[in-house]
Amino acid sequence: MKKRTRNLIITACVAVVVAAAVLVGVFVMKPQMEQSSEPVSLENWEDYYHEEIPLTKVPWYILNRYAELATALPEHGEPKPDDRLELPVDVHYYTSPNASGEPAYTIPKGTVVSLFVGGDRYLTYTQMGYGYCCFPDYQAGWRYGIPFVTEGSPETASDWADEQPKYYVQTSELEAVAQAFWEANQNSPEIQAATENLGGEEEFVHWLVRLPDQLIEDGGYFDAPDYP
Repeated sequence: MKKRTRNLIITACVAVVVAAAVLVGVFVMKPQMEQSSEPVSLENWEDYYHEEIPLTKVPWYILNRYAELATALPEHGEPKPDDRLELPVDVHYYTSPNASGEPAYTIPKGTVVSLFVGGDRYLTYTQMGYGYCCFPDYQAGWRYGIPFVTEGSPETASDWADEQPKYYVQTSELEAVAQAFWEANQNSPEIQAATENLGGEEEFVHWLVRLPDQLIEDGGYFDAPDYP
């Protein structure tokens, strides 16, 4: 009897361990499956924003198609806007448009970052999706793109952008960076001309962060919640 009882106890313990392992597998693996960023394939590339496909599932080259008509800051002589900037705030990056949990990546306040793709110091289509020019999300206050580079300069090559991690970031944090950029470069003839054309400092900062929104809306693809 004692041996049988012992065997029953052992069997019961094994069953409990197996059940616990199954439960752990369910609750640990489920979030990982939900965070899958496997691209969604649509027949018409213009439908991604229309269908509100999560931006993590939109192929990067598709997102860039929405901004192919991007314009550049006009050249108005020296000094050119500075390519480097010390971040005025922490910039937090998330795997979803939700700031209730821990960010996946944070660039601390005071870090010097590169502002322009290829170091060109012009706002061209290659800038779209990087730094403060991230793509608008469907949820107000959020954007999606490539984080600021902290060493060297981001490259213009498309394969460089394809290989970079992409995250969600809050619009307000990128606005703080854009504001610091304006303050550091307000004496640049190019920034002065753009500021005057746009109607003032506040309008420039607003536009600098939302240029992708303007292009996407002008094309009739999507009315971004952060724009105008």
